[in-house]
Amino acid sequence: MYMCMFEIFWAAILIPVVLTYKFKNPYLRWVFIIVPPLGLLFLINIPIDIGSFMFWMPADIIFICSICSIVLKILWALIRKMRNKPALLPPLSIRLIRPAMIILILPTVHRIVTLSRESADTFAIETASEIKKICDSNGRCPDFITGWEADKSGRICCRTIYGKYGTKYPVRYNISRDGKEFWVWVNHAFDEDFFISGGVDKSILIDANAPPSANAYID
Repeated sequence: MYMCMFEIFWAAILIPVVLTYKFKNPYLRWVFIIVPPLGLLFLINIPIDIGSFMFWMPADIIFICSICSIVLKILWALIRKMRNKPALLPPLSIRLIRPAMIILILPTVHRIVTLSRESADTFAIETASEIKKICDSNGRCPDFITGWEADKSGRICCRTIYGKYGTKYPVRYNISRDGKEFWVWVNHAFDEDFFISGGVDKSILIDANAPPSANAYID
């Protein structure tokens, strides 16, 4: 699935870049200038992990190339001016639009994906706090969380997905055999999870991978 998305996504980004100055139609040229940077907004829906490196690594390379492109274009324009040579067409201000947009958009997308991941962790912490109250009140942790999806494999109690800003992350819930302990965890990547545990008369323990703002224990 990722491979097919990868091919379509980067074809939609790179083809307009190649064709930008192949057409004389100014309106079509503006479309080819603006569309590739805006296309990077699609990455808001792609988590940053090993499986999605084929999206993020080329994007990071393009970001670096955009910085170099701006520097080189400005330097070359200054050199031509010092040598009293005519400026290149199209004007420098137009040729800087696309790399400048990439430099602005890509870090913003990175930040949004990070915020979505942090929102999933916060959701898991808040959910664990509510479950902790039920555990202490009933003397047993709940077998199921209302509104979540039952796990068909039977290996865990239930699961859901969460993320405020585009990227969604699997959140899972399970309890011990005696119902005295529970676990809530967020799957960040193939080999990275954010674990929270607690239970009857047990403080909530957040995994070491918790964000710096979180406390190790919550009463």
